[in-house]
Amino acid sequence: SRMVVVDGEDLAERKRVLRTEADAIIALPGGPGTWDELFELVALRQLGMSTLPVCLVNIDGYYDGFVQQMRRAELDCVIKVSPAQLLPVFDSADEALAWALAEIAAGPNIELAAAAASARVRYREEAKDAVAQCADTRACGVLLRTLACNLGSASPGTIAVACAIGAIFGFAVSRALA
Repeated sequence: SRMVVVDGEDLAERKRVLRTEADAIIALPGGPGTWDELFELVALRQLGMSTLPVCLVNIDGYYDGFVQQMRRAELDCVIKVSPAQLLPVFDSADEALAWALAEIAAGPNIELAAAAASARVRYREEAKDAVAQCADTRACGVLLRTLACNLGSASPGTIAVACAIGAIFGFAVSRALA
């Protein structure tokens, strides 16, 4: 094993080196730079763009709020892959290291990549159907609410997020939600 010290021009360089040079990432309590690196890696895993093992060490409850936010995101169907798959959380560095070594030995997490890719394809299909069926503001709101969360109920904020996500994927949402 070797230690890589990154002294790049900016945080983007540091994140690039982390993604390309690391065999696994173990996030310890840190500040905004650590959070940024962690959020990007979790996002890449959710999108199926990375199978790099990433885990979190939650020493003395430091990341309790983040862990709670991940659970909330799953309940609100904002993330489609379970938080436990996206970002395993451990109470100690020893547990995290043991997990990381096992993940490295096992090879790429194909199950995570497949789950993320499947969720992305399913979401795009649902988004196309929902937008195509939007005949009026009320119908559009109901369809986007269902799209945003298969539980069938969501807040207006979630509906707005669904509209924004639809726009990101290139789907036109032509009516404003009341």
